[in-house]
Order: sequence, then structure tokens, then C-alpha cells
Amino acid sequence: MSFLKKSSLSLCSLVLASTIYPLAEAKGTSEVIVKQEVLNKRAIGRGSIITDDVRVRTGPDTRYNLAGSVKQGSSVEILERQGKWTQIKNDELTGWISEDFISQQSIFINQNKEIPAHGMVTDTINVRTHASLDGEVRGKIAKGSKIKIVTAEGDWLKVSYKSAYGWINKEYISFSGDISEEQKQVKETPLNGEVVIKQNGTHLRSSPDVHSRIISRTDVGEKFPIIAAASNGWYKIRLKNGQTAYVAGWVVSITGKTTQMKKTGAEQYLSDKLIVIDPGHGGKDRGTKGVNGTLEKNLTLHTALLLQDKLETAGSTVILTRNADDYLSLPTRVGVSHRHNADAYISLHYDHAKNQLVSGVTTYYYHSYQKSLAASINKSLGSSLQVVNRGYRFGDYYVIRENQRAAALIELGYLSNAGEESTVSSERYQEDVSDAIFAGLESYFR
Repeated sequence: MSFLKKSSLSLCSLVLASTIYPLAEAKGTSEVIVKQEVLNKRAIGRGSIITDDVRVRTGPDTRYNLAGSVKQGSSVEILERQGKWTQIKNDELTGWISEDFISQQSIFINQNKEIPAHGMVTDTINVRTHASLDGEVRGKIAKGSKIKIVTAEGDWLKVSYKSAYGWINKEYISFSGDISEEQKQVKETPLNGEVVIKQNGTHLRSSPDVHSRIISRTDVGEKFPIIAAASNGWYKIRLKNGQTAYVAGWVVSITGKTTQMKKTGAEQYLSDKLIVIDPGHGGKDRGTKGVNGTLEKNLTLHTALLLQDKLETAGSTVILTRNADDYLSLPTRVGVSHRHNADAYISLHYDHAKNQLVSGVTTYYYHSYQKSLAASINKSLGSSLQVVNRGYRFGDYYVIRENQRAAALIELGYLSNAGEESTVSSERYQEDVSDAIFAGLESYFR
């Protein structure tokens, strides 16, 4: 009996051992394969780290282990995107960071074709509202026209079109040069001097345009040497890491005998306007909560801050009803509009519906004198965003009903729709939607 027990135990040990060791070997092989896949993965773009000492993780979630960190200004390859996470690679490590900490510098289409900032149309082409043949045709771009490319999605390119954006097929575009093309289009005059940042959060950009990518954010008192003056009112400056960037001349002060820049282009329509931006909810009022936990109050503030930056860069006076996670009553919000005699009042929100398939953006007005503002913003949203445009319509909301100024309330997407929640909370969408509202305001005041 003892012999049988011993034999059985030995047999079990043998079977167990033969099971464990192959598994361990397979695990090691799997890890090698995964690492090899990462090494073989083609970059889909390049980016620049915009915050210092960003933590890099082994997977797309804060639950994954730390793989290291990257410093502000570091240039990295973008390998993949998953929700709010971006997989990056440089000479030292590969891992995942939040998309909030990276600014995309350029993107690739097909295999190694990098999209420049500009291209030329090789044949008359339709401009569509979405990156698909199903998108509504907004107009046409004639053969030989130069275009500014914002981003790409598959075979489609998002381009600047009539103070807004549209989508065209890349088959009809001739690419030349690289990302530096956007800087070659602007006439620059060598200039000596120094700029001094006047407000926290001032953006330094890749080209002299409020819609260009953000290289870095700065704080009050920071100083940068001036390299040149751009023809459209911007300064080209040198950063501490040797990289160059652009800053709007009217949002900084200067030292020495250098002439202060004046506003041009879109700024001529916005420079003398006072605009109140109302980020919906705040404090104890969280607003709606997304399927994956996104809080409306946080998202509206983020959108508002991006829009504020663009408008202030264009020379507008911008007042936020709140600039932190604070609770404000509805009368207080409207009071800001009346007290400052606002030229426009924009209330930002994100939507919710019991039906989790409902999606899209909607612009509301209450009084007839608010209708043209809602129409201008809606038109820009419809031509600039790759989400359903539900149009502009009458809405009985306190902040527009009780508002004696031109006012609009915008629902910028449904957090109750998981797919749309992921889209609207992405940095790409936030930049796009703030660009669209900016363009709508420009069109309204034109």
C-alpha cells in the first residue's frame, strides 16, 4: 500500500513537473514574441512630450508597472493609441503614457509616408464633412490649390477649408517637403530681443497659427530669446532645449527696442470682443457621468481652457465663469454675461441619454437674437468634427433663456455612449472641438 502511494506520488510529481516547465518555457517564449512585435511595430507618427518627467507604463492603464519616465521636450515615436493612452518609443524605452502629455508633431500614412503640413491638389476634389464617401459634400477645392493638412485617418485627410475644416481623399494630393513646410509658408524677418510670458498656460506652437500643434506650455515670467518676427504677428523664439517655437506677439511683453506685434488675419474679427465661456457644472454638481467614468464637469472645463487659449491668442478678452472645480448657481453664471456686457456667451456641456446608442453634438439658442450665433457655431461644428451633427435648435435652458446677450449652449457629445465618450474625452477631439467653436465665433463676428 505504501509502495502504491509512493509510486502514485512520484507519478503525480512527474506529471506536474512536465506540466509546469513547458508552461514556463512557453511564457518566456511569449514574452520574447511580444517584445519582438513591439520592435517590429511601425510608428504611426512622432510626438513631443509637453510635461516634465512623464511616467511611462508597461501597459495602457495606471495599474501597469512603471517602465521609466521621459522628460519635457523629448521627441518620441508614436506606435499605437488605445483610448486615452498612447504607446511611445525612444532610444531608451517603449511604453504607454496618457495622451494628455504628448503633442503630435506629424503622422504617417501607408508605411513610411510622413504627412507634411501642406500639400497640393492634383485634381479638383470634393471636400466632405466626414472621412468617408458617405460624408456630405461641403464644396470643392480646385486643381493646383495649396492646402493645409491637420491630420489623417486612413485614406482621408482633414484640411483647413473656408475658416473651418473638411475631409478629402489623399489620392488627389501631392506631398512635398516635411513638417517644416508649415514654417516655410510664413515670411520671417530676423530679429533680436526677448519675450516675457504674461500669463500661466501660454502655449508655444509649432507654427504661427492658433490651430497649430502645441509644443509646450509656459508660466508667467518665463523669458525666451527672439529669433525672428513672422509676417502675421507672431514671434519665433528659441526654447531652453534649443528647439524653436512660435508665440503670438500680443500675448507677451518684450524687452529692448523690438516692436510689439499687432493682430492680423482672424484676429481682426476677434481682437476687440469680450467672450464669456461657461464650463457647465462644477464642484458638487458633477453633471453627467460617462459609461467609463468621465465626469462632465471635468471635461467641460478642459474644453473651456483650450478655447480660452485660442481666443486669447487671437486677442479676445475671455472670461470664464469658473476656472477650477467650483460650484456656481445658474443666476451667477448669467450674471457674468450681463456684468461684463459680453459680445458672446458660450455654455459648454456634454450630453446623456437612456439609449446608449444616441450620439452627436447639438447647439441651442432661446431668443431670436441668439439664433445667428448658434447657427454659426453649429455650421463650424458640423464641418469640423467626425461625429453626428444634430443641428441647432430652440432650447429652454436657464443660461440662454435668462441671458440678454448673444448666447449659445452646446452639447458636445454623449457620455452615455461608450464609443463617443472615448472620442470626446480624447485630446484630439478636444483640440478639434475648441478649434471648431473658435472658427464659429470668427464667422459670427466676421
